[in-house]
Order: sequence, then C-alpha cells, then structure tokens
Amino acid sequence: MGIEGLKKYQRRGSKGDCFPELAPRVQEMANRWLQRFRVRWRGNLPQWRLAILVGQARRLALHPPTPEWGRSMLAKRGGYAVQQRYRMEGKDPTEKATRARLLRQKAMKAQDAQKAQEAQETQPPRNYIISPWISPPGPVVKAHQWKTNRPNLPPPPSPEARQIHKLLDPPGCHCYYCAWPNHEP
Repeated sequence: MGIEGLKKYQRRGSKGDCFPELAPRVQEMANRWLQRFRVRWRGNLPQWRLAILVGQARRLALHPPTPEWGRSMLAKRGGYAVQQRYRMEGKDPTEKATRARLLRQKAMKAQDAQKAQEAQETQPPRNYIISPWISPPGPVVKAHQWKTNRPNLPPPPSPEARQIHKLLDPPGCHCYYCAWPNHEP
C-alpha cells in the first residue's frame, strides 16, 4: 500500500538514470553535479541523503549559480569574518547599528502613540450603552439600598435601579438586575 503519486519516482537511479525528465544536455550537467556530490560524501549515501543530493543536482543543473551569486556569497562570508574578528578584539560589531535601530523603533512607537492620542481627542465622544452589570452608572448606584439583614448577599436591586436598567440594556438580558426575582423591600 503505497502512495500512487510517488510510484513514478520509485526505483529511480537503479540504472544510473536519476533525471529522465530533463533534456539530455541538462541531464548530463545534473549527472556531473551528482557525481561531484557522491565523491564528496565518499560512499556514505543512505537513500535519504542521495534523494536530497539528486534534488540539489537537478536544481543546480536547471539554475546554475552565476558569478554575481558567487560574489555575493564571498561578500557575505567576508562580512561574517570581519564581525568575528571584531568580537575577538572585544568590540561589538553591531552595537552602533543596534542602538540606531532601537532609537528608531522607540521614536516610531512614540509617534504612533501620539497619533492615536490625537485621533482619540479629535473624535467626538461616543454614546455607549453601559451595562450596569459591568459598570453601574451613578443613578443605579444611588438607587441600590443595602439590606442589613442580608450581610453576605449583594443587595436586591431597587425598582429605580430596575427601571434605569430597562432603559440601558436590551431585552433578554440575563444580568444581576434581570435575574433577581421581583420582590418588594
């Protein structure tokens, strides 16, 4: 029971032909790359490594490295070498760049915060419906009366509080004010 889509890739390379779908000229170049990889690994080629090397040989045959790519790799290696030398001398090679980046980042955050504050100040205040269950408005708090005979329970909402609550919250609310049974104090 195998994967049907992989059937055409199995048993490849048994006859030495790992690249049957490539053009003959490109196939020859890919075989040269693969031979170079096999020499480098000196016969230590389990199937998983050979599969990776075949893929790399195909990639290099189809898209050979250009001189510009080689120069960029040499420049990168040179930059890493210089940084390593600075570290060995006790210098921090990227200290100045890191400091500049952190200052720019701090300035951008301050600028974003200032823009947000200005935008908040210029917008007109919104008329939110505030639920008394989350943050009761002043009249609701004033309408509540604590009962001394029930010290461990929150006070029942007064009729005034229920009336204010009906004005503020939509119908079908299941908060403290709506859940309290109707009773007279």
